[in-house]
Amino acid sequence: MAKLKLTKSVVDAAQPQAQAVELRDTQVPGFLCKITPTGRKVFMLQYRTNAGERHKPALGLFGELTVEQARSLAQDCWPRFAGVATRAPPRPRRGRPLRSRNWPRAS
Repeated sequence: MAKLKLTKSVVDAAQPQAQAVELRDTQVPGFLCKITPTGRKVFMLQYRTNAGERHKPALGLFGELTVEQARSLAQDCWPRFAGVATRAPPRPRRGRPLRSRNWPRAS
């Protein structure tokens, strides 16, 4: 999983390996290009649900979409997943609950 700015020359130069390779973009979080062992190059957007499940819907194939088109599509799709792509809620703290100074004390 290399993390770099995805450009046409970077995706063109990527060669298929024995297993799928993911090239992650540094500009848009979750945007990546997956190169399969057969040489297919697919743009995807990865996100996690509140339950921690990982999803990677495909945005399109390299050649049908340019890198810039796929990146703008990923930026447009990101708000749609905003409700499900938030981080998991924090775990409850152990021990005494935190109190604000403005809260009245229990008597």
